Amino acid sequence: LYLRKLKASQLDCFFVIFYPVATYYGLLVSTDMLFAFIFSILFFLLSSHERVSLFKIIFIFLFLLIFLGTRPNSIIILPIIGLYFWQIRQRYSFLLNSIFGLILLIFSMISICYYYPYFIKFSEASSGVTYWGIEQSNYLGGIFPNLFKIIDLVFSWIILAVSKVFYLCGFRPSWSGLALELSIIRSLGAIFLVPGLFYILIIGRRFEKIVMCFFLFPLLSGISQERYLLPIYPILIFYGSLFWKKVFRKFKQDSLTTI
Repeated sequence: LYLRKLKASQLDCFFVIFYPVATYYGLLVSTDMLFAFIFSILFFLLSSHERVSLFKIIFIFLFLLIFLGTRPNSIIILPIIGLYFWQIRQRYSFLLNSIFGLILLIFSMISICYYYPYFIKFSEASSGVTYWGIEQSNYLGGIFPNLFKIIDLVFSWIILAVSKVFYLCGFRPSWSGLALELSIIRSLGAIFLVPGLFYILIIGRRFEKIVMCFFLFPLLSGISQERYLLPIYPILIFYGSLFWKKVFRKFKQDSLTTI
């Protein structure tokens, strides 16, 4: 529904439907696709301010409650909903706005207290994860000892950030001895996800940019895996498709000009 609002073509939808990682996790019994499904509902509900009703807000809180019970990174939706309520505050009385804020605060406090131990374990596990065979802790300390320390750190952190983006988009070696051909199939999504991730921050709607920033921050600060992008992969693939269409049109135009 959201991609239709963005006037996505049938080709765009084709790439979204046949994304290999989504197909794979769609066949597994886990919380990944449930998490992605509920997030997509909240994303659609929060993307529009035109039609705001008490019924819609009840639905937002209902799906938020379910969402917060699925995975630890569900907490990222809380500030997004907080911004949504701030933007629609003039449509309701002070009393109703206070009730909305109180409910959101209660949800936030319970979630933070419950998931804090998960965050600690996640942070500890992230420090030992390797990117291209080098541990994250080594990147943070600098991997170019022959350079000046500040230059060493700058280059090391940039390489770590770029590596995390590629790993997050599925372009990475297997950690479990997956066959090479399956690793290549898994990595195909990066053709759209990597440019889509940057292109949405350039031409995307303000709401989309806010969601991307909140969503990606915990993923880039810890372990980066492609399954963590399942909730937002459709919108990233769409913008990745727009990017390649623009490149193709530019290339075609330059070719005709040369001729």
